[in-house]
Amino acid sequence: FTDASNQITYGTNAQTTFNMPVGIVGMWAGNVNGDASVRYLGSSNETTSLKDIVLTEGGDNLHSFMGYSPGDVDMNGEIRYLGSGNDAIIIKDIILNHPSNQASPSNLYSIEEQLPEN
Repeated sequence: FTDASNQITYGTNAQTTFNMPVGIVGMWAGNVNGDASVRYLGSSNETTSLKDIVLTEGGDNLHSFMGYSPGDVDMNGEIRYLGSGNDAIIIKDIILNHPSNQASPSNLYSIEEQLPEN
């Protein structure tokens, strides 16, 4: 989204400037397992799903593979579970930087999907 002052998505804190160029906003990334939330730790967390994707697609290589996948959190074409620049760390950073997780930041915080009601 190219107009940070005119955010057009539904919900509270649905867009972010975290890791975005100045004046640009994006939606929160990280829903690797396709459920209605983004979790770094706890039940149904994204990091376990990311590890499973890498093991399934990359064989026994827990580090990375190239391709298109829900596990590619930063959308750079590389799905990485371990090592520098891994997608699991990006999920942790997203959780810790969410505006609703600032009073007492926790790795267990969950970003919940927001959809308009009919």
